[in-house]
Amino acid sequence: MKVILNYLIAVFAVSVVITSCDKGDNLPATSIVNNNISVTVSDVDPEVTNVKLLVNSEINIDWFWDEEAGKIIGTTTSVTGEEIASGSFINGRLSMNLPATVDSKCLTPMYDDMEVPAGVSMSNNNVEGTGGVFLVGYDKDENVSGLFFYGKLDEKTRQIIMAALIYVDNDVIITGTYSNNDEIIKSTITYDCNFKKGWNFMYVLISGDGEGRLIGRTTTENPGGLKWVFGKLN
Repeated sequence: MKVILNYLIAVFAVSVVITSCDKGDNLPATSIVNNNISVTVSDVDPEVTNVKLLVNSEINIDWFWDEEAGKIIGTTTSVTGEEIASGSFINGRLSMNLPATVDSKCLTPMYDDMEVPAGVSMSNNNVEGTGGVFLVGYDKDENVSGLFFYGKLDEKTRQIIMAALIYVDNDVIITGTYSNNDEIIKSTITYDCNFKKGWNFMYVLISGDGEGRLIGRTTTENPGGLKWVFGKLN
């Protein structure tokens, strides 16, 4: 379960960037066709010249709303990870060919008998997948400019939705609900994922119950209305 749990932690850290999105209603859903992604991105830093796909990434970011600029900006202390693919960014269009297979050194177990939350089950206990996958934009000097995200904020429910790219080395179905009542920030997460061998989008939906508990849902079914945006880093 490490892959999914690691991504949930990352979502909590960077999800505020989605507050700068438009509603994004009736946008066509992004799909992976023959291991290729080609999408239009909003509000990208003009200094971005290329995009890299990093796995098992560790990214430390402080985001804030810049009133004068009218958008989310942030500072980062580090962006590290294993580069497994690179793409282009031309005239607002991001294009990238994902590797058909991922080296085993970049994969981690999705299932561990000591970590499986009560109430959650997996159809294949031996699946491995990528963790901490991010699309990172760079300038011509190879400096990190920002991160690309696919998601939205539902203004009515204040629910944040973000998509994660995940590669798995075998088919696996993950279902069930897990509640964590031991931490300061309590949470309930429902899993409804049907991953196919290869690259998948996993959608993480996060909201609050009004009483201090985070409610999360992970699914492989696109909820619709998501938009590609860019979070600039200083």
